[in-house]
Amino acid sequence: MTFFKPGIMKRIVLAAVVLWLFQFIPLNAQNQNPDRFSSYRIGFFTKKMNLTPEEAEKFWPAYNEYQKQKLQIQKERIMLVRDFNQNASNLSDSQLTAMGDKIVKFMTDETALAVSFH
Repeated sequence: MTFFKPGIMKRIVLAAVVLWLFQFIPLNAQNQNPDRFSSYRIGFFTKKMNLTPEEAEKFWPAYNEYQKQKLQIQKERIMLVRDFNQNASNLSDSQLTAMGDKIVKFMTDETALAVSFH
């Protein structure tokens, strides 16, 4: 009795080789030129929202401040979640509850930020 058919084995070996080759391809998820991306984003959204130069002059500083504050909240939340993932088995119930409360606070802070900038 044959467990593997020759056609299936060829596909498995080919898939394994292709996956192995992927490790040699540099995958840079971050943009190498953030200023270029930022200027493209500003131009794209300014055009899509039909902003006049005066409107854009008022909109983009407010939007950038919103993004900055939102990113800070998200970074703090991510750090807390990482801490939880690494130390969950060593934490007491009161510490776990406090962490859960902090996560909920980060969520409400982000919501309040969106409301205030809206």
